[in-house]
Amino acid sequence: MGVGEIVVFRFPKSKFAQGRKTIPLRGFLVLNGFQRDGASWKQYARARTLRITLNNAALFELRLKDERVAQTFEFDAVDLRPGDELTFEILDAYPGASELPIALSALEPLGAH
Repeated sequence: MGVGEIVVFRFPKSKFAQGRKTIPLRGFLVLNGFQRDGASWKQYARARTLRITLNNAALFELRLKDERVAQTFEFDAVDLRPGDELTFEILDAYPGASELPIALSALEPLGAH
């Protein structure tokens, strides 16, 4: 991954419980970098800022720490509807010790599952 690349979460109707029209999104859990071990984490670049959009409308920009820990970002619930697309764009990065690309080990929506 690199600056400008995106990760897209799609919420198809089949993922909603029968009769449910919305799912609340309350935040994200992020594991920044390649988390296999400390040496790998240092070698790979890590995301510094992520832009989050919902159906092409800006929601947030997340500033990530350059630390090998789980980072949780919580906010007032955003209601997701069938067909919605949640996009994460990497705006900039912390450099790794080598020329390896940006790594994200986990990017998990909170409340939306």
